[in-house]
Amino acid sequence: MQSIKRSIGKLETELEALLQSLGRHRSDVTLVAVTKTHDVDAIEEAFQCGIKHFGENKVQEAMRKVPMLSQGEHRFHFIGHLQSNKINQLLTLNPYLIHSIDSVHLAEKLNRALGNKNLRQDILIQVNVERGRAKKRSSPSITPGSTIWKIAAMSNLNVKGLMTIGETAPES
Repeated sequence: MQSIKRSIGKLETELEALLQSLGRHRSDVTLVAVTKTHDVDAIEEAFQCGIKHFGENKVQEAMRKVPMLSQGEHRFHFIGHLQSNKINQLLTLNPYLIHSIDSVHLAEKLNRALGNKNLRQDILIQVNVERGRAKKRSSPSITPGSTIWKIAAMSNLNVKGLMTIGETAPES
């Protein structure tokens, strides 16, 4: 636990200093710990160190972990590419926020599944802002403008913002 505690403490210190230099407060930022490939015990340790939000990028992995985690103030974020055939499985986990709605087609399927369960879901619309080659699995169909308004008009989706994918640094 010491290495997790130490890592979170260091990150919090760096985050606080950065926010202070920007004239922002720690309460302005939600820290989401990406827990992919980590076991339930490590996630529970992170919870004990103050982590409240955690993210998984694969529905199958989340299905194995989320039900085993302690209940409390913890919030599950889905941060990966969402396949339409995994929507119903994901919804059983009550995600706090889905970060990766990357097409109108996917939004329509999610909206319909939510409607069937009489639920609403907070989402981020994924936008590829990279000028060069399209990044793997990001959709060129989501661009600022009318597409975003189409998704925002869907009755069971609460658009909370955008999740952007920018240019990646060249590999050395």
